[in-house]
Amino acid sequence: MLKTYQYPKYPFVRPAELDHPEQTRHVPVVVVGAGPVGMCAALDLAQKGKPVLLLDDDDTVSIGSRGVCYAKRALEILDRLGVGERVVQKGVSWNVGRTFYRNDEVFSFNLVPEPDHHRPGMVNLQQYYLEEYLVDACRATPGLEMRWKNKVIAVTPGETVVALRVETPEGAYSLTCDWLIVADGARSPIRHMLGLDIEGKIFMDRFLIADVVMKADFPAERWFWFDPPFHPGQSVLLHKQADNVWRIDFQLGWDADPELEKRPERVIPRIQAMLGDDREFELEWVSVYTFQCRRMNRFNHGRVLFVGDAAHQVSPFGARGANSGTRSICCARINTSRHAGVRSTQTQSTPRLPVPPIATVGRTEPKRRSERSRSCHSTPNPTSTTRKNTLSTTIPPVTTSTRFELPTRPPMGRDPNTPAWTQHIAFEVESMDVLLETKARLEAEGIEVVGPTDHALFQSIYFFDPNGHRIELAANTLRPGMLEALDKVKWEMLEAWRQTKRAPQHARWMHDGRYITMFPESQ
Repeated sequence: MLKTYQYPKYPFVRPAELDHPEQTRHVPVVVVGAGPVGMCAALDLAQKGKPVLLLDDDDTVSIGSRGVCYAKRALEILDRLGVGERVVQKGVSWNVGRTFYRNDEVFSFNLVPEPDHHRPGMVNLQQYYLEEYLVDACRATPGLEMRWKNKVIAVTPGETVVALRVETPEGAYSLTCDWLIVADGARSPIRHMLGLDIEGKIFMDRFLIADVVMKADFPAERWFWFDPPFHPGQSVLLHKQADNVWRIDFQLGWDADPELEKRPERVIPRIQAMLGDDREFELEWVSVYTFQCRRMNRFNHGRVLFVGDAAHQVSPFGARGANSGTRSICCARINTSRHAGVRSTQTQSTPRLPVPPIATVGRTEPKRRSERSRSCHSTPNPTSTTRKNTLSTTIPPVTTSTRFELPTRPPMGRDPNTPAWTQHIAFEVESMDVLLETKARLEAEGIEVVGPTDHALFQSIYFFDPNGHRIELAANTLRPGMLEALDKVKWEMLEAWRQTKRAPQHARWMHDGRYITMFPESQ
């Protein structure tokens, strides 16, 4: 067991059904599996007033080192379910990730480049803490009943109900339900009971997880190495977790012997080579894993819905496991009426498609002004006359943009799948002087302004208008030779994106400040 965590033991409570075997209880929704995804699904339904029975065949939280990283969207869902604050307070927040090739940093990113976010880009927290917090929330939620040491041993789907047989330490009993949500993990016994296939690929590689307890002054950032000197020819990942526990992930290769590599006499020298001989640490957890990318062809089978790893398994790199699983609960639109049809669940079986590289809503290149495109803020919006509109006298003439507000309809919302700064409307102003003057006038009116942010080709400020729209004002700072340099690599950049779906590095000078020396202001 772990040195830094005391595992809770949840009591088995004898189900009332064992005392009345002649009766078969019916419940609207049964969720199988009290992992993060199963508990999130149960909480989500119970908070909407739908009675839920949550079954798990264990009596504690997950053992060992499993999920670590929880992204902003997952944190928003956890906030709604009532555990987000505990996760953030206990976990390690981070926004910056760095990638190294050997000793050199070759790439970095910032998940929250602006300071107006309620939650960090990522929080690192051991999965057993998240599960403990979710258990507390489940036990405190009316209409949600949890049963430990209750193992589903048979499932019989029907047109109107699903029949279950459940085994406990004191005997077996039967249930029926309108909907069965299956969150019983990657090996999913229920999926096997129903003879359902899961397709994909097992990757021929092995990785060593070494969780170590140590006090280190490394920043709370994600560090990833390709071919580092301390582990040549392979990759290494470093994450800080709660309780001074650090996750180190060593790539080993397919030929590595898992049992041999888990031995302390093999693990400790690897860590010492990475950290140095003087760094004191204790091993907290060691395991070796392979990974797979697989998914079911359909996630819904009549009244049986599969979520989380039971439905789809992904590489752990990119923190897509628990994050995609918690989001999948929002895709299962469940009508718990006993006589409802199954049409409402069809979206659960449709995989999300990747976002195209160029979005039609979001950041736009500043447009050239024309004489006829002077001002969209010279008069207040007629549908917003009841709101204080200080911007009409604050913002200078900018490129024309048309917005429609419909007073008979609910206000337009934001895309919940992207950060708050992603969706915005961009306008160009005449010069940097105008941009800085506008920033000062906005702040004098009590409006919070971010920037100026240097994008090399232009500089921008960001703020919210009275209607809640995020606005970007940009001043052209183009230098001679910049557009020509971009024109030379534009097709290579597009091809690089098409092949890798990663940010092309051909114009890295726009982001790392090198443009100042590469493109003098006067040539």
